[in-house]
Amino acid sequence: MLKKMRKDTSRLDIRTPRRRADVRRAMKPKEQDMSKKNVEELLIAGGADEKLRNKYDALKTKEEFVALAKGDGYEFSVQDLDDVLRESGDSFESFGNPAKRVIWWQ
Repeated sequence: MLKKMRKDTSRLDIRTPRRRADVRRAMKPKEQDMSKKNVEELLIAGGADEKLRNKYDALKTKEEFVALAKGDGYEFSVQDLDDVLRESGDSFESFGNPAKRVIWWQ
């Protein structure tokens, strides 16, 4: 029995992340917190500034959203954006004409 346990555990390599979630956990907490803080700062700024909000509402994908945010000085990933939106109960979906999103914080 002991040999079997040793054999099973020898195949595990704890240094190699198995899933994307494992990679996020392996990231330093400070870096992860700063990225989420940047998302929150952008959502607050968009809630206060209609021009900024309209600029981001016109984008179709999250990748475009993150790229534009990076150009504006907000450094975060699509995963960080998803995490913050999920935690706040918001959705990235747009509606109406012109397109609007209900992600902005006021």
